Amino acid sequence: MIVFKAKRSKVKFNVKSLDSLINNLLPRLIGTEVWFADLDDCDARSPAKRVVMNAVGTKHYSPKYLAWSLKNSYDIIRRRENKVWQDYVQTFLNAPESLVEMQNFLTVGKVRATVFEGVENFYAMLNSKKYYVTRNIETVARLYAKHFGFNGLYCEVNDKGKVVEQFILNNPWFKYYGCSGDSVEDEEMFDVLKFYSKKKKIDSAITLYCSKKIKDNVDIATTKDRTALVSVMAGYKVLPRYIGLMSL
Repeated sequence: MIVFKAKRSKVKFNVKSLDSLINNLLPRLIGTEVWFADLDDCDARSPAKRVVMNAVGTKHYSPKYLAWSLKNSYDIIRRRENKVWQDYVQTFLNAPESLVEMQNFLTVGKVRATVFEGVENFYAMLNSKKYYVTRNIETVARLYAKHFGFNGLYCEVNDKGKVVEQFILNNPWFKYYGCSGDSVEDEEMFDVLKFYSKKKKIDSAITLYCSKKIKDNVDIATTKDRTALVSVMAGYKVLPRYIGLMSL
């Protein structure tokens, strides 16, 4: 296991040696052909939470919104975010005027301001097709997909693993995959990639977990700030010169 730090950013690689990191994991990461990513609280400070907290689409703290808040207060306190978001979408965001208000709320500037540090550079270094797999609605996810130059998106997804599995089966020519997430639901995608890698249906499956809590059962674990990861990706060919900077 090898760990790098850069100011407030930290990344941990689940490898046994520097040689394995330089000659195996990092080349596979940079050379992925397809990358699946979660959006909320993974690439950016949750746009879904911002929408709910600012009462977008609710006619601004109307009695209906206040009643909804009271009804969902228990789930909000218990941080059952997926359940709360799904109910919010069904209650307030189905009308065309609500989607217009959403687009006006999430400006390009706000999108850029919510992105975690290092994420934009991370995607710029991947030579892959990139897809969002998110529970968020298309109006929101498309803004971020456009910002990062993604190739596509799957929205309002309840079974993320099934989306990834179907993509693999429908596109057998792609062999090098990667995936990033920050939740149990995102680990469904990790599990599918690992399964098809073990079955030799794909040649490579890189899993990246982005959270304050660094996990051990993934290939790469990083803080929300991906500066340390990007720095390693940018200079991995000269890493032996800086071996003294590492914590093993």
